[in-house]
This record gives sequence, structure tokens and C-alpha cells, in this order.
Amino acid sequence: MRATIERRLLINYRMDPALAQSMLPAPLRVRLVDGSALAGICLIRLGQIRPDGITGDWLPASWGWRAENAAHRIAVERPEDPAQQGVYIPLRHSASWLPVLGGGRVFPGAHHKARFTVAETASQFNIRMTSAEAQLEVEARASMGWPSTLFGNLAEASTLFAEGKVAWSPGHQQGVVEGVRLGTERWQIEAAEMLSLSSSFFDTLPSSAISFDSALLMRNIPSYWSSAGTLLAESLPSTEASR
Repeated sequence: MRATIERRLLINYRMDPALAQSMLPAPLRVRLVDGSALAGICLIRLGQIRPDGITGDWLPASWGWRAENAAHRIAVERPEDPAQQGVYIPLRHSASWLPVLGGGRVFPGAHHKARFTVAETASQFNIRMTSAEAQLEVEARASMGWPSTLFGNLAEASTLFAEGKVAWSPGHQQGVVEGVRLGTERWQIEAAEMLSLSSSFFDTLPSSAISFDSALLMRNIPSYWSSAGTLLAESLPSTEASR
């Protein structure tokens, strides 16, 4: 699939590594950043979504569809291949029925339907998501500052996210974890400032084990997704059991 990342807001948390590991299926393991696990939320609006390879004359990019999406994630790596770094996504949501009903054929991994309410300008972002599984409300704005304890500077954060382009998430078949790889025609990240944040997924975790760290912003990035294969896991931890 090809699309344009119209807006990608990356919300980052510092998490206790043992708690984060308990939320992962084997063989994935936590990728440590400054001694902590890196968890977060990706709020991404994709535009001009269309099958890869279909371009130009008979299906222009402007004919692709558009959708808001959310992913709750933990930075991971594969022990047998530490170079393959990415994220594990226990929960995926979309405003579009296509990935929800596509059964992993449109985008790998099981997706849940959610309702998104969005109000944004060139510098301000208000996003609310409601679903049967999770609720989320975010107010953020573009920023020149960098108040992070996980990353020394913006370039360091950009490098880590550029390296972790494989996303693993539970598939529709029991014990199967499906992977998808993100490719981009360019890579550009900005700092963002979080004005308010409410997440039913992370707010119920022990406050001593998780804390908000920072936010990042990507805009207008031509991108494409391809399958990264599957993993067989002995068990998939439930999102409720991990709390």
C-alpha cells in the first residue's frame, strides 16, 4: 500500500522494562532507551491510500481514500536479529472499515473500529478517539523546544524512530503476530509540545511504572507499507492481563 502521511503525532512514554516485557509475545523483547522501555501512541492520518504499484494514468493518487488511525505501541527488537528493530502494537484502531474488515489483507494485524474527532490547524492538534477497547484525548502543538529525558536531542529521537520501521501486531489467527514495514521517500521529524493527554490504555498502568516523556510530529511524508512476514508466538498477552 502507498499513502501520504498527512500527520503523524508520536506520543512517547518512559516505561518500566519488566512491565513492558510482560505485554509482549515471545520472541520479541523490549528495546531499551536510556535504561527504560519506550512506549507510546501513534496518531496518524493517511491520505491518498491506494495499492502499491497502481499509479498515474488509470488510478491517480488523488483517488485514494483517507483515514485516521491510532496505534498503542512498545519499542521492540527480535533477539535472533537485533538489527530488526520496530514496535509491538497490542491495539490498532482505524476510522475506516477497510483495514477492520480486511482481515489483514489490506494492512497486516487486527484493527478495531474507532470514532475520531479532530480539530487542527498548522500548529495545533486536538484529537479524540473513542472505541469499545480504548479512549484517547490529546491536545498538542508544534514546538521548537525539546523537553525529553529519554532522548538527548531531536536528532537522536529521529534516528531511533527511523531505525524502528517494522510494526508487529496480533493477527486474526491465534498465536500469529503479523508484521508490516514502513518505507518513506523522505524522513523528517519535528518536536511537539503536549498540552493535555488522556489515554485509557496507559493511564490505568501504575504511575510508578510509566510516565509521559515527549511528543514528535511528522507531516506530509510520501510513504509505503509492505509485509514483514509473521511470527509464531506461544501466547499473546491480553491487554487487560498486562495491567
